[in-house]
Amino acid sequence: MNTEYNIPLSTKTFWGIGGPADEYITIEHIDELPQLWAESHMAKTPVLIIGRGSNSAFATAGVRGRVIHIAANTIDWVADNTVVVDAGVVMQQLVEDCAARGYSDLKDMSGIPGE
Repeated sequence: MNTEYNIPLSTKTFWGIGGPADEYITIEHIDELPQLWAESHMAKTPVLIIGRGSNSAFATAGVRGRVIHIAANTIDWVADNTVVVDAGVVMQQLVEDCAARGYSDLKDMSGIPGE
């Protein structure tokens, strides 16, 4: 887990738009989220959860409270046709992984900036 303070969100998103976040926390493992959520709730701190930020734009005034960036990027096939994907997975990586397993349903998502 990595915590930064007053970080311009413009440096954390694909579009480069956004003012500072009071607190910007990057987590590498999804199991870190419940504790952060509980701490935030107890402190009545607003929370915004994002993935890689490719489809995000923030106000120039920034975000009050915590922005939790989920950087976990695991693709886990739990069964032949069931996949669990972390929020930090690059869309193209998911499309290619599915195609390699014979699932072409996501091919139209190729090239979409979903990181």
